[in-house]
Amino acid sequence: MVGRSRSVNFFFFFSFHLVTQFLLLGAVPFPKDVPRLKQLGVGGVITLNEPYETLVPSSLYHAHGIDHLVIPTRDYLFAPSFVDIRRAVDFIHSNSCAGKTTYVHCKAGRGRSTTIVLCYLVEYKHMAPAAALEYVRCRRPRVLLAPSQWKAVQEFSQRKLAITAPYSPSVDAVLITKADLEGYHGTCDDTTSKVLAVVPRIVSTRPMMARLSCLFASLKVSGVCGPVTGRLPEARAC
Repeated sequence: MVGRSRSVNFFFFFSFHLVTQFLLLGAVPFPKDVPRLKQLGVGGVITLNEPYETLVPSSLYHAHGIDHLVIPTRDYLFAPSFVDIRRAVDFIHSNSCAGKTTYVHCKAGRGRSTTIVLCYLVEYKHMAPAAALEYVRCRRPRVLLAPSQWKAVQEFSQRKLAITAPYSPSVDAVLITKADLEGYHGTCDDTTSKVLAVVPRIVSTRPMMARLSCLFASLKVSGVCGPVTGRLPEARAC
């Protein structure tokens, strides 16, 4: 079967592969394929084609109760933007949580659509980019990423790691001991609970004494008239 749209030839059959329980990756569908997608449980379609290579209008998807997210992306050497990848990944996840399958496609189901699928696996299946690519290749061997598309996947992964990285104290964190706080007493008429508030370091280049002054100003120990007792945790100066 050969399809034609605005002088663009589609010399391939409509094909797709199951990536996860609720995710399909494949080539551009034809209008006659929409009922079939619906039968497969597809509740959302992500189209990464430019308008001239898109074969199914949103109205036809909507007529079959399928949501349609359109992210026009140039073919071959181009990747979706980070914002568009984020939208697509969350779209897939939202459908998955509702028990609906998402069909992700570009023209041949090799580069642009694979970029989205890999980022979804990185975000919600906690895969490393290389592992995600190998996983998808096992299910759809024809996938092939352009350098810019692979770079987009890696940058998406790096941003995710930057957001989820655990806190690690810097080398200039200051240990506050009992002796350091002697003489800093709360007032006897303060009936609030004991609170130790530490202002985070904002500018690392500020002098140490200035940071310590800021820290001590932020300490509030109430409910006792005598010196502070007990071991205090490591705290960061501001």
